Amino acid sequence: MINLGVGSPARPPAPHIIEAMHRGLDKLDNYRYTLVGSLALRQAVANWYHNRFGVELNPEHEVLVLMGSQDGLAHIALAYINPGDIALTLIPATPFMPLV
Repeated sequence: MINLGVGSPARPPAPHIIEAMHRGLDKLDNYRYTLVGSLALRQAVANWYHNRFGVELNPEHEVLVLMGSQDGLAHIALAYINPGDIALTLIPATPFMPLV
């Protein structure tokens, strides 16, 4: 039998890493979702697209960081519709059920 599990570490994290984790737990700002990702992350995504595909992206307006596929489905309309447009879209909580 071959165990394909992730396994357990043989040693605990270094003390300075554990201390950093404790400091992070004490920061209340860490307990919320980010809706757009940090500018540094979006810039890194834009740089990757440029290096990989030669595509220029504006990280402030053309890169969106998602929490998952449902989040992407809920926000995809923002790329295609303008204020005042009428659109038939999905209910974000249940992405496969159309609005009636």
